Amino acid sequence: MAHLPPEILTIIFRYLGPAIDPSIYFREFDARRDQVNALYVCRAWNFHLSAEFHRNLVILHPERLPALTVAVLASRRLAEAARHFKILTWTQHTPPVKYPGPLPENVRARVRQLSKSAEEQGQWCNDLLINKEDAWLALLLVSLPNLTSFGCHWRPTYDEWIPIMVARAAYHELTPPALQHLERLEVEEAHDDESMPEYHVARYFLPFFHLPSMRSLHAINFNEYDTASPEINHPAFQSAPGTSPIESLELSYSNGRYGLAGLITSCANLKSLDYQHHWSTPSYNLQFRPRAFYEPLATQSHSLEVLHFSDWGPVYYPWADDDDEKAADECDRWLGSLAHFDRLRELHIRAPNLLNFDQRDRDATGRIKKLADLLPRSLRSLKLTDCPKKHTTDLVDNLADFLSHREDMFPGLERLTIVTKVAEGSSRELYSGSKLRRSPYGIPFIPVRVACEEVGVEFTLDINETGEGNDWEWEVEDRELDEFSDDE
Repeated sequence: MAHLPPEILTIIFRYLGPAIDPSIYFREFDARRDQVNALYVCRAWNFHLSAEFHRNLVILHPERLPALTVAVLASRRLAEAARHFKILTWTQHTPPVKYPGPLPENVRARVRQLSKSAEEQGQWCNDLLINKEDAWLALLLVSLPNLTSFGCHWRPTYDEWIPIMVARAAYHELTPPALQHLERLEVEEAHDDESMPEYHVARYFLPFFHLPSMRSLHAINFNEYDTASPEINHPAFQSAPGTSPIESLELSYSNGRYGLAGLITSCANLKSLDYQHHWSTPSYNLQFRPRAFYEPLATQSHSLEVLHFSDWGPVYYPWADDDDEKAADECDRWLGSLAHFDRLRELHIRAPNLLNFDQRDRDATGRIKKLADLLPRSLRSLKLTDCPKKHTTDLVDNLADFLSHREDMFPGLERLTIVTKVAEGSSRELYSGSKLRRSPYGIPFIPVRVACEEVGVEFTLDINETGEGNDWEWEVEDRELDEFSDDE
């Protein structure tokens, strides 16, 4: 074993612990115990394996940030080894414990190197001495030259160091260069001292869009509507249309008041957008405004492949604090035609946002547009949710027409999913394949099922019991249920 080549030893070492996917939490610290023990077998093993071990830095709580930062600044080998870094928990607004003793000289030297003035240097050192977590985190992030992914629970605000340092890194204002290899940012929700979710101010993430290697941003509680946070006078906090290499945006429980225009239009070739609206934030209750997204999305029509557009979660709020009274009934407005999105293959969307059910979105003829005219030839999978009961006939007829054009207009179509809401007290049922369960909720979509079977498209009717979406209150007599038995 002592004479194994380093390459073979590294492969064995990886099997001692789980492969770390930077897109998920790594909670099983005990699983790395064997790897830790391997580091202490002998000096040769420690020399060859320590870099592999430190590729994935994970700490449970930001209390460990000072010790980790000091260690990174003291060891260039450790700093260069790190590729993935994640903080698993974050407690906002807790009184920090002061740093024990004076700051190490290497910490002061790095702060001096990064600061633009003596005043800034002094403020940063003071924040480090009182263990201000964002001060330590900003210092650590710009000291990991090969970092490719970072994830934590964190809320950036104006007085924090992280956005400022990212902005300077993006504009090559730091020596040596920092964050030039960062590809993925994953930010979960943070909580304040009252255990309420905080929201992330969208424009404070714009500096990440200027980084040259960024490909993916995942965030929860993203909020575009924020009037309290001041503007920051740095070009990295402004959008730069068509310049960002980011290809994937996943924003859950978020509120894109203005269609996330600054973020979406900054992308040069956005491939995937998963936006799930939520009206509730600590300060604002704002409605879903689908039409605000159309123009920003249109700038990505040449590249967008996957669009999940608020197909689950609450979009209605009856007592919205909305400064635009007309926005109170915007939730069911038509998004717009997607026919020119040449690469779109997967679409998850609410039925009212795909079809112009709203009278305000119809032309002089007053007709509902045809899906065959609204969807691109590239489509492979379509999922529709939250269809208003009064428009079910329109939807079914439209889907039947759409499926009739499968061979000549949509040859790649493989899957169609309809999601409805089950009435209170009813059990969840799922229709998939050739059998139809006894369910009044499935009866209106039998023509769609038949059409799918005829053209070879997989059809699924999913009953949503979460309580979200519009109510379905079908009144179906027993004789109608008997007509569509499982033995059909």
